[in-house]
Amino acid sequence: LQPNATLYIRNLHEKKTIKSLTLALSSLFKPYGEILDVRVKRNVKARGQAFVIFAEMESATKAKSEVHQFPLFGKPMDIQYARDQSFKTSEREGTLEEHKKRRAEE
Repeated sequence: LQPNATLYIRNLHEKKTIKSLTLALSSLFKPYGEILDVRVKRNVKARGQAFVIFAEMESATKAKSEVHQFPLFGKPMDIQYARDQSFKTSEREGTLEEHKKRRAEE
């Protein structure tokens, strides 16, 4: 996957609340740079997954290398770059409509 400002995280503790996971991820990743959003998945099929969206790709890259396999709530996180950049990133870059169109075609 191409490096980008959005990290995809899986193997999160499935019994923790969305709020507690969001707060924990925000605190853990904040030292690496400005975070635009933290999205913890709510639906049953995607439980244990989240996205952390940084303002800068460099922040995401540093966080990915330093936090990968960190045991959050006793489970080592698997961190990868997201398949595609987030809507928030596209919005900041002025490419949101193009992004929506491309996603609709997938």
